[in-house]
Amino acid sequence: MTQQLFYVPKNIDLDKLIEENPVSHIPGFHRDKLLYILHLLVEIPSNNKDLTNEEGYVPINAEILKQWIGKGYSDYLTYLQDVGIIETDNQFIVGIKSKGYKFCPLYQQPLKSIPITNSTLLRRMTRRQKSTAINNIEQESNENLPVEIDLPAIACKYSPVEKWYETGGLKINDKIAHLYNAEIYLQKQSNRAKWDKNITANGIEWKNPYTQYIGTHLNIEKIKRGLFNAHFDQNVFRYHSALTSCKREIRNAITYEGEELVAIDLSNSQPTLLTLLLNHEFWLNEGEEGKLNSSNIPYLFLNPIFSSKNPFTNFITLVKNAQNNRIKEGDEIWNYYKMVSSGNFYSEFRQLLKNKLDLNYATNEDVKPILFTVLFTDNRFIGQADAAPKRIFRDLFPAIYEITAFIKRHGAENLPILLQRIESFIMYHKVVPRITRERDYLPIFTLHDSIVTLKGNEDYVENVMREEFGKCLGFIPHFKRDYWQESKLKPLGNI
Repeated sequence: MTQQLFYVPKNIDLDKLIEENPVSHIPGFHRDKLLYILHLLVEIPSNNKDLTNEEGYVPINAEILKQWIGKGYSDYLTYLQDVGIIETDNQFIVGIKSKGYKFCPLYQQPLKSIPITNSTLLRRMTRRQKSTAINNIEQESNENLPVEIDLPAIACKYSPVEKWYETGGLKINDKIAHLYNAEIYLQKQSNRAKWDKNITANGIEWKNPYTQYIGTHLNIEKIKRGLFNAHFDQNVFRYHSALTSCKREIRNAITYEGEELVAIDLSNSQPTLLTLLLNHEFWLNEGEEGKLNSSNIPYLFLNPIFSSKNPFTNFITLVKNAQNNRIKEGDEIWNYYKMVSSGNFYSEFRQLLKNKLDLNYATNEDVKPILFTVLFTDNRFIGQADAAPKRIFRDLFPAIYEITAFIKRHGAENLPILLQRIESFIMYHKVVPRITRERDYLPIFTLHDSIVTLKGNEDYVENVMREEFGKCLGFIPHFKRDYWQESKLKPLGNI
């Protein structure tokens, strides 16, 4: 059995701290419960790269602490703060935000591993790491799901990918991966311009380098030890694992049974999938045979989108009117479909910005935030200073902007959720089953809108993806390939 470990900053000597600061006020005290809290500050960012803020605070749900530690969890948190190991932002909003915690500056160090000794925590950690798509349903049950959603049947759709995790064939060159991760962290420490950013409903947020560093460190360790914890979520129905959480660059250190891997990725996936939502036939289930209709996806409308104040009939009128701008060359929707189907969406978007608004962007990466702010931010964000990209998109594509804004009236998260549910359905109900049916011997893994397979099989996999996505969308989208090679992890100092 794989040894269960906690990961904490290397300069934390908990036994010495407890000796110097005796614990007599916590009934049933156990040092492993302190370690579990510290481990969470590493574990959470390793599972979700977007759950931290610029200051590095990691939100920890009190209910989770209560389940794992017991009612006295707050005493453990207070103790860790009193001895100067962690600090909190003290920001809590019921149903929206948990309190955030982070390591104090003295303890923002590289990590070490410590074996778990508490029998209760040991059993729970072991049980969680042995979870499968099927038994994960009980562990992460979503009480808001309607009874007609057949979760066991949906879970079976992920089994063809899950079986390849269980073979133990995925390996990582952890030495080069850790060196690369450490070098990136050092560069971000010395140069704020190298910090990564994330676009959320509230706008643009920067990612804290130390939190990224420790999360990536733990991900490397998970992959090295074969602890992938592969599972699907019951919100957008994506399949998550240590592989999907791993930084893109670090994946270059991963192989399968010693063979190189390649990821076949749907190009411009969000703009491409958005085309379905711009077509009234999708919403009214009038798509021609083979094309995806909204009724095909059982979990598409779990979030309220339409209401008496936001009626479906008004929305359909809006979409139909937009389709009238797809008739002739140069029309708004015509331009958008042309840009998406070309496979060069961001390049053409850059040119459109130059031609229409006399705006010059140096690279495709510079224009991506314009679309992401449209897809992910709240409608009310448009008036803020950082929302200039959102206003640019509105000026270029007013009808499309109005459609996306309508969908987000009940919540900024509605639009990205719809797009991700569509993506998940096509991947796990169309693409994966076909590959498994035709070549059940071929190892495949998924990275949301990508299929990862052995180098040499990319032509076949891409052809399946082209055909299945093409049938669902009504046009053949473009794909790109990312070959995972250690040589891409450049020598230190040249990254």
